[in-house]
Amino acid sequence: MGKKSKKVVLTLILVAIALSLIAASGSSRYNQIAFGETESFSAGRAGVSFTSSQYTGTVKLAKKNQNNAPGEQHPEFTQRLVDIRLYKYNGEQVKHIVGPVYAYFQVQQYEVKKWEQGLLKVYFFDTWKQNWVPCYTMPVYRNGKVSSLSCRMRVFGLYGLGIAKSY
Repeated sequence: MGKKSKKVVLTLILVAIALSLIAASGSSRYNQIAFGETESFSAGRAGVSFTSSQYTGTVKLAKKNQNNAPGEQHPEFTQRLVDIRLYKYNGEQVKHIVGPVYAYFQVQQYEVKKWEQGLLKVYFFDTWKQNWVPCYTMPVYRNGKVSSLSCRMRVFGLYGLGIAKSY
């Protein structure tokens, strides 16, 4: 193999590695929803559930690193954050929610114990207050055990599952 061939092969390998890293870092999921449908969409252990959807459009779920959480004071998150967005068929972003829409996080046993102790909650990042606000957190049961914690959403945005820190 000549010097030029080695450079081409090396360049192709580097491009393939770079593209795989970009693909791995982009953990956004897009799903279609139609008016009247009851659907759940997830990205990892977090997701959103629509009951008799009042929308037709595209749901976007994007996982966010909890180490880069916005706001000066934020809970100690136990999982990655999820940014939940909805876009109408014409591309317009929906801000306020009509109808029952829930953010949820699948939980492990240690998280269930923290929730039972009243420590673990679903939080929403309030862009007006620039602060994390607790959302009334409800259990979702599967086979008689808590499998997820959820909250009814009022607006689309950034949600996380965490324990409040004392500042």
